[in-house]
Amino acid sequence: MAAPNPLELPDKSQPPRWVLRSPPWLRVLLVAAIYLASWYALDVVALQFESAPEIQIWYPPSALDVVLLLVFGLRWWPLLLLNTFLHQWLVTGRHLPLHALLIFNLVTTLGYAGACNLLLSKLRINPRLRQLRDVIWFTVIAGLGTPLVIAVLQVVNFASAGLISWEHWQIFTLHYWAGDSTGIGMLAPFLLILLRQVPWVWACRDSSWRWARGGDDELRWPSRLGWPVLLFHIVLLALGIWAAYGAPRGKNLDYSYFVFLPMIWIVTQYGFARATATVLGINIGIALLVGFKTGVADTLALQFGLMAVTHSGILLGALVTDRQRTAEKLRLLYKKLRILNRGLEVQVQQRTAQLQEKMQQLHHLSQVKDDFLSTVSHELRSPIANMTMAIRMLQLGANQQSRDRYLQILQDECARETVLINDLLDLQRLESGVDTVSLQPLELLDWLPRILEPFDERARDRQQTLSIEFADNLPVLICDRAKLERIVSELLTNACKYTPPEGKIAVALRARTSAGFMDGVVLTVSNTGIEIPEAQLTRIFEKFYRIPSSDYWMQGGTGLGLALVQKLVEQLGGEIRVESRSMETAFTVELPAGCCEDFE
Repeated sequence: MAAPNPLELPDKSQPPRWVLRSPPWLRVLLVAAIYLASWYALDVVALQFESAPEIQIWYPPSALDVVLLLVFGLRWWPLLLLNTFLHQWLVTGRHLPLHALLIFNLVTTLGYAGACNLLLSKLRINPRLRQLRDVIWFTVIAGLGTPLVIAVLQVVNFASAGLISWEHWQIFTLHYWAGDSTGIGMLAPFLLILLRQVPWVWACRDSSWRWARGGDDELRWPSRLGWPVLLFHIVLLALGIWAAYGAPRGKNLDYSYFVFLPMIWIVTQYGFARATATVLGINIGIALLVGFKTGVADTLALQFGLMAVTHSGILLGALVTDRQRTAEKLRLLYKKLRILNRGLEVQVQQRTAQLQEKMQQLHHLSQVKDDFLSTVSHELRSPIANMTMAIRMLQLGANQQSRDRYLQILQDECARETVLINDLLDLQRLESGVDTVSLQPLELLDWLPRILEPFDERARDRQQTLSIEFADNLPVLICDRAKLERIVSELLTNACKYTPPEGKIAVALRARTSAGFMDGVVLTVSNTGIEIPEAQLTRIFEKFYRIPSSDYWMQGGTGLGLALVQKLVEQLGGEIRVESRSMETAFTVELPAGCCEDFE
């Protein structure tokens, strides 16, 4: 189990209950007390590294002024008026002239308050320093520009009061600037990152804080496996500090740049958060190593070296974090792009399959059209040819017997032509939905034998056997009589056409039951002598489709009969299916007792 992280404060956007219950004046006093106590402690620490009056290697109390205003808001600027008096009367005990002290106080207060106002109100940075832009503006305004302006004004103030000589004003300006600039750079970013963990103390809202807590740009104790790496980094920094400022050297040798090497390596690996801790450690380590051994001249060189290390490390860390975030965004975009590509590939495959299916359908429709044209043209041309031949023979003046035969041919071919045209028209009406249903009660036991009688004679003429089997308990069917007659006639005509001599045709009619009640009838028409291939069973109800090589007896036909039957059965609210095996084919029609969905 991982050890608790003392740097990770409770993940709450609302203050604790004791804060909400405390009166506002008590909260103000608490913030002021923490700020002044921290400022006093840092001022005492900085004084230990003082090489001359008011000249320190770095001056971190200035970082608290910036952090106070950036975190708690600009309305806290009056607290900055107290720290100068705290420094003069409680820490150093140096009593400056009152006018010089007041001017010094106003310069520092207005300087840092103005810098924070510029960052928050004009440049609108996020004071939590989450973006490279925020870090750059913070470094330029709060870390470099403002300390320089304050240093110049302080030197002018002290020189005018006679506290320092005008002859060395430039050196003093550089000392003050480097000390404050390094103090702000080494501590303020570190504190701002730590205070991200306490979102309720910030004056400005940050909608991205919950997302940021889950990222790598935070300060936290390492995991159990990360401790060896952290210790290795500490040792590496210690060696770099010793090599830069503690190792023996000649008069013309300077190894101060050695401190950059471990810092750059750590910062490029971990980014901005670790950079702030690294910069703080370098500054503390160097101060402890050389703070009591430097003179004024060495202090100035040391100050600018620390300022360079501090701000370059902070900016490099922000740049690395920005690059890491950009790389992560690119990785996520690439992942999304791959997902989109896979989706597009699937869509392309689906569209290709759909197009292939459409092409097959178009090919099928084209074939159906060709079959239609071939069949219709043949079925239309054949009767016309026969009628033309009969008319020509009549014109040649044949005898009475021949004339009667030719007139019969004309009559038969006209009827054949009429049947074809009527089938086409009936099918078109059924498909367009304009055909109507005329419902009436139908006693099947009385009605069906009259329909089957002509087919019984036709079967005997063809030396076929027609058997009829009716159940006794048939319900009264509410149906369209003409359409049902057409269905029975088409099925029996088809059976007679494809049944060879000595073959059998069977018609069976029984009741359909459901939950113990008769709710319809089942009509079965079967014949022997031919078997439909299984691959063709799904196509026999298509218009103009005829099974290849199935018309052994040259019966002819348009391929419209079964298509009409299917449409008529569906219009009556029923269904039709076909089975073919063992040289026998059976068509089964199921019709509901109402025969129509809207019948009541």
